[in-house]
Amino acid sequence: MTPSHRKMLGLAVAPLAPVLMMLFPSQILRDGRLSLNDRTSALIVVFVLVAGYTMSFIVGVPLYFILRLRHWTSWLAYMSAAYVMGVIATPVAGLIWVFWRTRSWLLVVQTGSNLPTILPDVLLTSLLATPIGLLFWLIVRPDRRG
Repeated sequence: MTPSHRKMLGLAVAPLAPVLMMLFPSQILRDGRLSLNDRTSALIVVFVLVAGYTMSFIVGVPLYFILRLRHWTSWLAYMSAAYVMGVIATPVAGLIWVFWRTRSWLLVVQTGSNLPTILPDVLLTSLLATPIGLLFWLIVRPDRRG
């Protein structure tokens, strides 16, 4: 597989990591059956997929070029970059979720003004993005030539 094919595969597969992390515990807890019967669970999965792919393209691709330019090719660099992507994406995704559920700009502004109080939650939730960086690194292996 050529390096460009590995990059395309990594970009296609890596954003699935947070959803897989969310689904596997639910499978274990529900006797091995994938149970997305309630509408909220299904919406959360769809929202995480859309947010993951969107942020991977908008933030992740530029971060990849920055890492490559700086010759930072370790798995830790890619996981850290994915964490930064999560720190950027989590509040934005949260505000979009508020608007999507309420259709109220006023509530979005009120929620946005509370972001400093939920900063620990944002930092913790951003950990869901780190497997994106690790999975991308495992597929692309930027530390290897050719």
